[in-house]
Amino acid sequence: MTSVTSRHAAYGIALFLASACGLALEIAAARLLAPYLDMSLHIWTAIISVVVAGFAAGNWIGGRLAGPDVDEIAGRRRMAFLLAVTALTTLVALPLLRSLGGYASLSTSLLSVFGLTALLFLVPSVFIGTVSPLLAKMAVDVDPAAAGRTIGRMYALGVAGAILGTVAAGYLLIPVMGAISTLILLVAVEGILAAGFALAARPNRITAAVLSALILGVGVWGIAIDAFRSTCTVESSYYCITIRAEEASDGRAMRSIFLDRAEHSGNVRDDPAYLYWPYAHFLDEMLTARDKTAPHVFYLGGGGYTLPRALLARDPGATIVVAELDPAVTQAAMDHMWVKPDPRMQVIHGDGRLTLEQLPPVPAFDAMVGDAYRNLQIPPHLVTREFLHAIRVRLKPDGFFAMNLIDARVRPLLLLCVIKTLQLDFPVVEVWLDEKEPWYARSMSYLVIAANEPTNSDRLEAQRGPEHSWKRFSAADVEAMMREAGPMILTDDYTPVERLRANYCAFRILERIGIHLAQPGRCPP
Repeated sequence: MTSVTSRHAAYGIALFLASACGLALEIAAARLLAPYLDMSLHIWTAIISVVVAGFAAGNWIGGRLAGPDVDEIAGRRRMAFLLAVTALTTLVALPLLRSLGGYASLSTSLLSVFGLTALLFLVPSVFIGTVSPLLAKMAVDVDPAAAGRTIGRMYALGVAGAILGTVAAGYLLIPVMGAISTLILLVAVEGILAAGFALAARPNRITAAVLSALILGVGVWGIAIDAFRSTCTVESSYYCITIRAEEASDGRAMRSIFLDRAEHSGNVRDDPAYLYWPYAHFLDEMLTARDKTAPHVFYLGGGGYTLPRALLARDPGATIVVAELDPAVTQAAMDHMWVKPDPRMQVIHGDGRLTLEQLPPVPAFDAMVGDAYRNLQIPPHLVTREFLHAIRVRLKPDGFFAMNLIDARVRPLLLLCVIKTLQLDFPVVEVWLDEKEPWYARSMSYLVIAANEPTNSDRLEAQRGPEHSWKRFSAADVEAMMREAGPMILTDDYTPVERLRANYCAFRILERIGIHLAQPGRCPP
């Protein structure tokens, strides 16, 4: 009985740990891919699809490997081999990512997303998926009379391990160790399990030597190309934060902050008011254009704290509230982007919408600026009717709301939906564009102003810093685009930001074959 109990325990622990490694791999994959492919619903869908497909294929293969002719010793040998290959293919993902990630980042099409994800993580998912049916069969063979209880227990241990792997990777391992170290830890666990089964079964020495040599070779390859060191300056619970030294157009020292793949802001060391990015410059110049001196401003999103830093430097009477989701982003800005603590600036760490809703619903702000992005996508809950109304009630009568909105150059459906939603609360909604914005660009930074009164001029020229100028779309042009596109009102119930930004009319094809979807906006013929 003791032998039966100990063998059941050994196989159960092995399944628990293998399942934990499988789900931890899925979480680590998302963080590893983020600096190359962004992080969005599309990316998560690709990762989950690839990994789960690997598990399914592995389960099928594992079932074939757990045939009736496989005794316990043969099962242990197969387990040693499968876990060793799992460790090998998991480890090889790191040098492959370092070698190929740069090419994949040139395109974020679904084909490249699925291709890179499958190349890196499909094979290790397949091999980790082979473990559970083989271990379950081995556990049942120990005590065939208790087959039902044994299978139930093994399934439960597998699910429990998967839960532990998910929670540990997301809340502990990646925030503390980073994604690369987490992946190496998974390789170590899989290698230890493989070694344990090998010792219990004494597998073919040549096979063991070959697999050991391959793992060693991958390790040497990874070290040679520096694949086992994170490229992040700081790896937080939300982002891979990278600081890069650059030069402004006039040669002055400048640093930029990247959150995952996207560059979010740049600060010039010796001149806080020098705003390199045209959209940031516009948002700051609009305070002057609307005669806002000593303003009280709410910034939705901190990033490199470029705009708060500029305003505090040039207006001693200004006071600021910044809502920044990630405390590590704020710390990185303080440590690397020449941002200094200031009693005039209150930083609240948390989701921008929740932060706003915690503020009193009274007109308190002269201006509110929306510049919160997850890579190049604005979070859906920050453009809904409910959120924009919460902004409106906290603005003074002569205040304004400004936001940077990245959308397609042709048929910017997200922009038009945001305009229509804003018009429910604001009598005036303006759209501005940098006059030097490349006409051939696939996407553009649209600058949206919502207020009670229009801006005094149709053209805004920079009064300080770089030579930038912006032109306002005429009300007639905006109205014509609205009529043509037929935009929807965005609500908490339905805000398909990613589908709107994709800006394609695939649903037209579906309609032609009889499938009717809720339209985010009509497509022109």
